[in-house]
Amino acid sequence: MGLCTSILLVTGGRIETLAGVYTLSFLSVMALFAVGNMLLKRMRASLPRTERASWPAATVALGAVLIGILGNILLDPLNVEVFVVYFSFAVMAVGLMFLRVPMAVKGKFGLELIERLSRRLGIEKNYMFIGTPSDRFPHRIEDLGGVRVIL
Repeated sequence: MGLCTSILLVTGGRIETLAGVYTLSFLSVMALFAVGNMLLKRMRASLPRTERASWPAATVALGAVLIGILGNILLDPLNVEVFVVYFSFAVMAVGLMFLRVPMAVKGKFGLELIERLSRRLGIEKNYMFIGTPSDRFPHRIEDLGGVRVIL
């Protein structure tokens, strides 16, 4: 609620500016989807998935979104200023979350270590993430207490 109120105050209640900032935010997320798709193609080509976009489709999508971003920037540069301020605060908040906990926990990976980390950090296990395990991973994902897997 505070974020929504502050952006309303910063834009002076001007709907056009508010819409422009949200448009830049939306288009930025769409660009990240296209980039993410390209990274999956390059880094995880063998990852099984039901839908696949071709390189040309992902490239055209990214190009179209970038043109949309450029058009919105040219339409009203003030939108970019407000967007950059809020984006900067978001990046700083995420950075602080990463810095708040030194992860110097020793032990063999498994349910016991996950339990220990969960208690030490005060984080529920289903809010914890692990990278995609290899085919030699000695544990079953469902036995790890709800830890989520990042593909």
